[in-house]
Amino acid sequence: MGDRRACTPVFVLPQGLTVTGVNTWALSLVERGDARAIVHGAHPSHSAFDTTAPGLVHLDAHAADPESLSNEYRAVFERIARESGVPVAPIPTRHDGCFAAIAAIVRDTPDLVRPILWQQNDSRYEDVLIEHFEPMASALVGASEHLGRSITYRVPHRAGDTLVIYNAVRVPARAPSREPTTGRPLRLVYAGRVEHEQKRAGALVPMSEELARRGIAHHLRIIGDGPAINDVHAQAERHVHVELVGPVASQDVEAHLCWADIFVLCSRHEGLSFALLEAMAAGCVPVMTRTRSGADEAVVDNVSGVLIDAPDDDAGTALAMAGGVQRAQRLGLGKLSNEAHGRMRERFDLETHARALGSLCEHLAQTPARAWPSERPLSARDPGVIRRRAEALIERAFGSQPRGRFVVHGVGAHTRALEPLLRAHAASIVAFTDDDPGSWGRTLLGKPIVQPSEAHACRATDVLISSDLHEESIWHRREAYELQGLRVHRLYDAQMPLRAAH
Repeated sequence: MGDRRACTPVFVLPQGLTVTGVNTWALSLVERGDARAIVHGAHPSHSAFDTTAPGLVHLDAHAADPESLSNEYRAVFERIARESGVPVAPIPTRHDGCFAAIAAIVRDTPDLVRPILWQQNDSRYEDVLIEHFEPMASALVGASEHLGRSITYRVPHRAGDTLVIYNAVRVPARAPSREPTTGRPLRLVYAGRVEHEQKRAGALVPMSEELARRGIAHHLRIIGDGPAINDVHAQAERHVHVELVGPVASQDVEAHLCWADIFVLCSRHEGLSFALLEAMAAGCVPVMTRTRSGADEAVVDNVSGVLIDAPDDDAGTALAMAGGVQRAQRLGLGKLSNEAHGRMRERFDLETHARALGSLCEHLAQTPARAWPSERPLSARDPGVIRRRAEALIERAFGSQPRGRFVVHGVGAHTRALEPLLRAHAASIVAFTDDDPGSWGRTLLGKPIVQPSEAHACRATDVLISSDLHEESIWHRREAYELQGLRVHRLYDAQMPLRAAH
């Protein structure tokens, strides 16, 4: 960490040591001795890292009440601060409750901590966390150039405290050698969460089917588990060239990446994916959808991998991904593999990442404490906070179609928080819809709650998505409404422009 005293970075991991990119990152630094971590209890059915790394503090508590949780965090931070003689640099992840608990510490004992807000994913959820909790942050970090620009765009008054530290993994000195592809099937691998909304797992087996139709002999391994695993199992039942491996211990993933020629990733949005970086470090050629997040900062198209532009639907993405695999073959897998590994050594090596974090923590030890604004609620999910964020956007949405007959999609916490704003437009609302069958048949604001397929039967002309955290995934499923002839509107559609392609 350098000769000067530095704040100790302490990751807060609310989902336990389940196998995720964020946990891979945190544990890599903890195992090196560059950080510590507070680990909450995890869901027992989720695969987890098998580690006894020193520097881990386990809590039985789940991220819930920020006030009580802050007392548990404070006890850990005070112990570490006594050992080091300088404040602690907590790095909360994933859960609003963890962020809120640290905000309570900043409010009550500000000299104890110098929090770091670190944006890993290009998602509305992480945008909300950055926007709400930036007052407590001593530094804000983007995991890619795109995410760094996004932070500055959303909280421009904090530009001087914002920096980019690239995600990184351990990179071997040489890429593993692979046997020539001549005379054997092409080897493809997907490693990560098996789910639909972000990872678009439903495109993997259709991609394999399309490769078979094109006469490309191949074998696809799908590694991981998640909410879509049963769907993918059903798709793969009759396909001998698709193998579902299931969850694999972190230390064993590398063997699968060294076996494969190509790493495939069909995501709708990403951060600077750790699974992608691990694949490139192993010399596995990435073929992936182009996302806003900074993927093209790691993958130079046609040089260190292949980026494809995909439509929203799984079938179109499968076709595009199959074309990307063919393009990678034409470009030469050996050349692409060497370039991918070289790109990782140059920019995304864990040693470089750890030095950058160490320098930041040395700087934070010299900076004054932050204060939490007394008028601001601790939680980003406070109804008043949601209403203030959405007030002008609600007026814009209904004003864009003054004669529209609106269905509002979503009857969860976001919509309940907005009830006073929606009530003012009740004359324009004909119904509410939701994906949860348990809500159908009830009413809200005197309007029926129906399933999305019945929106047109309510004589609706327009749909307004009422969700801040899940808007992106609902937007990607808007075809269910558009096929009924309805216009679909988003509230939170302000986005950073795509960076120029290489």
